[in-house]
Amino acid sequence: MRIKDVRRVRANALLLWSAFVFSGCGGSDSSSSGGNGNPPPQRGVTTCGTVSCQLGQYCWAPQASICRDGCLTDQNCAANQTCNTGAVNPTCVNVTASPTPPTPRPVPTGCKATCQKAFGCGKITATVYAGCNAQCDRATPTQSQMVADCGSVATCDNILSCLGG
Repeated sequence: MRIKDVRRVRANALLLWSAFVFSGCGGSDSSSSGGNGNPPPQRGVTTCGTVSCQLGQYCWAPQASICRDGCLTDQNCAANQTCNTGAVNPTCVNVTASPTPPTPRPVPTGCKATCQKAFGCGKITATVYAGCNAQCDRATPTQSQMVADCGSVATCDNILSCLGG
């Protein structure tokens, strides 16, 4: 092969390679890097022919590079948005975080459960309830267990007998 022919083959190979790379063939799709070492496209930005559709748009006609408002998937939306695909004309909507439920208060057990039962029945005031809990803290294990056992079977009518009243 002559040098002139080798140069022509190399030039044609380079031209074909350039056309392949710049036409989008073999490049990444809109959801991954395609393994070519390039980072995935920014969420919300979608390649559409020769243009990029922006946040809240999708590629309607890639051959004509036409973007339309709306979305087809979450990829067409910002990171804090989701595509409401169930709508007639899907659009990106903000994702709201669910409120954190309040931490439940621990349910008193033992002696303190009897104090709570008496308070819940309306048999003692809030002040007496606080004092009852303090007495449970000072009681011996045997005393605490006796009050707890009594309170577990007592009704609102006789709960005060468990507390010495």
